[in-house]
Amino acid sequence: MRGPWKPSRTVVAAVTVPLVTGGVLALGAAPASAATTRCSGWQQHTLPVVGKIAVKTCVQKDGYNHKAWVHLEWFRTYGGTDFDGVKVRVRLERNDSTYKSKTCDYTKVMNEYKLGKRNCTTARVFSTQKGGWTSDGYVDLNFNLDGRGWKRWELKGSPSVS
Repeated sequence: MRGPWKPSRTVVAAVTVPLVTGGVLALGAAPASAATTRCSGWQQHTLPVVGKIAVKTCVQKDGYNHKAWVHLEWFRTYGGTDFDGVKVRVRLERNDSTYKSKTCDYTKVMNEYKLGKRNCTTARVFSTQKGGWTSDGYVDLNFNLDGRGWKRWELKGSPSVS
């Protein structure tokens, strides 16, 4: 598995050995205007069916441009319609004031695929203001046939970028 789930030792060895034994890695100085990205740690939610959802909140500063996203990964053991609704809301904030936000509906794709990943990303904001830029959000889940309706999962925000 990828992301928040640990890969097998075979996969790690298959990737590491070619890099160490035969690969050439070019190292150089980063450009002066390199983007700075900060993400929260993985946040996981166990599904009532056999599976999990994991997310990170991330913020990026690239020059004077700022954007935020929620990175979502999921896996389910069984296919079928497990969700009546899955909506992700991401906010780009500066000092807890929202500058941009976006909602992404992943109901169809998460019912269609047992394994996947998506990013819900805000539009870019141009600002010369420094410090305090963060990302946060939530996931609204409505599980099929559980009779409980929508449940909100509040996410931990990202560390800030200046």
